[in-house]
Amino acid sequence: MTYQTLSDNRTITLLDGATTTSTGQWFRLPKDKVFSVSGITTATVVIEYKTHDSETATTLSTFTADGTTANSDSLGYVRARVSAYTSGTISVYCSVTDRWTP
Repeated sequence: MTYQTLSDNRTITLLDGATTTSTGQWFRLPKDKVFSVSGITTATVVIEYKTHDSETATTLSTFTADGTTANSDSLGYVRARVSAYTSGTISVYCSVTDRWTP
């Protein structure tokens, strides 16, 4: 399993131009963050998280249309997943609003 850690960048791409069901990599993120989903025509995008000591993914948020959601919980690791797909070119971003050192 691959893990990425946010460093100096304030916005990261969790998925970029997905055109099929797909699962992004896990990212370790600080507490305050905003997730943005764009490009959904007919699809379901799930933002998932897991703790440091778990391999089980838990749903944080589900999108069936473009949108944003904010979160200030310590989640451990997060990823985006296109769980159902018919059409669209889907991108998922995460903007970090607090300062954090990995």
